[in-house]
Order: sequence, then C-alpha cells, then structure tokens
Amino acid sequence: MIWFDGLRTSMRHDHPPESVVLDVISHYYNQATAADQHVTVCNKHGGDFNFPEPFGLKCYENGRDMPTDVGPWFLIDRAIAYPWSYVNDKKYKDGADYHLRSIVDVVSRGGIFLLSLTPKGDGSIAEGEQEIMRGIGRWMKVNGEAIYGTRPWKIHAEGPTITRGLKRNNKGEEKEQWDWRKTFTPQDIRFTTKGGMLYAIALDWPKDGKLIVRSLTKDQLAVESVSLLGHDGSLAWIQTDDGLEVKMPSEPPCDYAYALKIKVE
Repeated sequence: MIWFDGLRTSMRHDHPPESVVLDVISHYYNQATAADQHVTVCNKHGGDFNFPEPFGLKCYENGRDMPTDVGPWFLIDRAIAYPWSYVNDKKYKDGADYHLRSIVDVVSRGGIFLLSLTPKGDGSIAEGEQEIMRGIGRWMKVNGEAIYGTRPWKIHAEGPTITRGLKRNNKGEEKEQWDWRKTFTPQDIRFTTKGGMLYAIALDWPKDGKLIVRSLTKDQLAVESVSLLGHDGSLAWIQTDDGLEVKMPSEPPCDYAYALKIKVE
C-alpha cells in the first residue's frame, strides 16, 4: 500500500514532475502484477488534493468530507492523538473505546481503519499510546473474528444514534463530518458477515440484560443459533415480530462493544 497526503498540493513548480509520479505508480502496479501481489494506492480526499476521484482507494481523514452514502471500499485515517507527531506532555483525549467503536462502525460500512501512532524521536512509543493499543488488542483477542476478513451485510447498522452531521472547522466553515464521540446505546448495532455467519455488534451493554436486534424479525431471516464472542455458555434467545431477542449473560466478556455470532439459514 502507498498512502499519499496531499500529493497535488505538494507538487510546486512542477516538482516532482507529474510524469515522474505517473512512472512511479505504473512501476508499482506493474511490479505487483508480475509478483502476483494485491496492492493499492490510497487516494486521500481525491480530486485537486490528490489523484483524480476514481483512482485508488478512497481515503478520508477521520471522516472529513466523507459522503453520507460512502460504501465499500474506503479508508479512514486518524492519529491516535493530535498533533500527528509526538510533542512533550502530549494529551490523549480519546481512549481505546473511542477507537474501537470507530473501527466497528467503519468496518460495518466496508471501510478500513488506519490508526497512526506518534513515535518519539528515539523511535519509542509513549506509554499513553501503548495503553490505548493494549486496550484495542484485548478487545480484538475476544472479538477479532467479527472484524478481520469480514464483509458488509445488506445493512450496516441499526439504532437511534446518528454519527453523521455538520461540524465547523477552524475557518468557520460548516463541513460534513462523522462523529464517533457520541454516547451510543445498546440499540446501536453494527453488522458484519463472514463464512456464513452474521455478526451483530452492540455498541453498549443492555442494563436490563436483553438485547434486541430489530433487523432480524422472524419474517426476515430464520436464525439457527446465537452465541456471544468471549462467552462460553449458551444464550437464551427467541425471534419475534420485534426482532431477535437475546438474554445476555450477567457479565460482559469485554469492556466496550459486544459481538453476537449468529447463524442464519
């Protein structure tokens, strides 16, 4: 993968010449074809900012300027904490929970999540960043099968919380933006699928112990089995006109988002 950040805005006075850039990209793809490798070029905010719009993999910095109807395939890039480089006494506004809920939402839409660390000058990773990554790793050990190698389902989400809206930038302009800092509810569910299995990932834990997947009513899909990733015991469940109702265990298997593994006919 080759990732560009503002290629066209960096090409000043025909340096580097466009012909050189085209030669490099041609060489990259030709060598990949010869080696039978799958490669891509990340086209961040296509158009005047980078390559022409249809080229490569569409990329949006933390969802900035990303269209509402974005679909497979695209990439979200984000620094683990801003600025993009390390600075003394760096503050980490967001923990592993924010990044994980972003990952779940992005992957459910057919997206790829690229998280940039900010190493110190000696190459070491700050303890605050290590702790965030450990939190992501602990969650992935339990729920990774609902993320890695998955594909979007017929819908990506259900629930009341809207992550799409307008945000005012430092120039005072209102721009379309995605906001993963919202307070999500157990009704906010994201879907992925892999190998004949459907994963329904709830972005909060139901306090009453009952999780309802509204998109799985008994007249929609016939459910054969339901399990909870990270939980060894069986679950009581039933399909009704309201959806798939699942009795959750007394304790959650992880800290943030909770993945049901559902086998359907």
